[in-house]
Amino acid sequence: MKNTISEYRPVSILRKIHGIPLDKGDVPGKVGDPYEEFYKLESFGTEVSIPYCIGQIDAYFNDSVPMDFWIANAVYVAQASLYSIKWAEKS
Repeated sequence: MKNTISEYRPVSILRKIHGIPLDKGDVPGKVGDPYEEFYKLESFGTEVSIPYCIGQIDAYFNDSVPMDFWIANAVYVAQASLYSIKWAEKS
């Protein structure tokens, strides 16, 4: 079977490896990971306020952050970092 680009998206990889829950099911174009937006806190929010970032994550999970979140977040931050390098080269 031929691999598609969408199979290499972080959300697809995380789902296959860890069974990360997706909020919209397996409908093409409507797949999403509710954890995805949190990578922006690490990328941008920590420069402004680390306590704010901690509060956002703790509040989202009612002070019980699952390990799967940290695994997913690490993948998203890594992907965004690689893209940022490419973006900076173009600027």
